[in-house]
Amino acid sequence: MSLETRILALAQGIGDDVQALRDADGVLSSLTTTAQNNLVAAINEVKSIADAAAGGGVSQTDIDNSINSLRTELRGGAGAALDTFAELESAINADATFAATIATTLGTKQNSSDVGNTDRNFLLDYTTSRDS
Repeated sequence: MSLETRILALAQGIGDDVQALRDADGVLSSLTTTAQNNLVAAINEVKSIADAAAGGGVSQTDIDNSINSLRTELRGGAGAALDTFAELESAINADATFAATIATTLGTKQNSSDVGNTDRNFLLDYTTSRDS
């Protein structure tokens, strides 16, 4: 297997991982709140409803069940190792520029004259894999 093929496979693997992380976040539009495009707003809406209903017969169990339901929906079936934002951050080493860091690291590991096809658009390979 050529180095070019291996780098292409890596780009596709990174794209698959990014897509899996996106899928694990769940689809905000499936929230049953009116704020379906912003997670913080949706959580605040749930809190406001709970606060308003606190004197109207809503039990702590009802509130806990609603919060747990929201958590389950947000996790979207993600495994226990990557089902919180803290775990996702830890998995990418708290690096906000994770993709750039990986690309830089790869660039320092291999001289471009050894890659084979120096005209290969690895970014296109990555974005194609990520968005598929």
